[in-house]
Amino acid sequence: MDFTYYVYVLIAIIIGVFIFKKVASCMIKSVLTLVLIAALVVIYYLFFRGQ
Repeated sequence: MDFTYYVYVLIAIIIGVFIFKKVASCMIKSVLTLVLIAALVVIYYLFFRGQ
């Protein structure tokens, strides 16, 4: 195996981790927003159901 192969693999791993962090943070924000909206809908439904 050549040394440049290991350099390319290391660069690919670093880029992959960077891209995963960007995508994961975006997905976490989206999921938290959806959970917050769902909670607000449930609270609204439970609050106005009795009236």
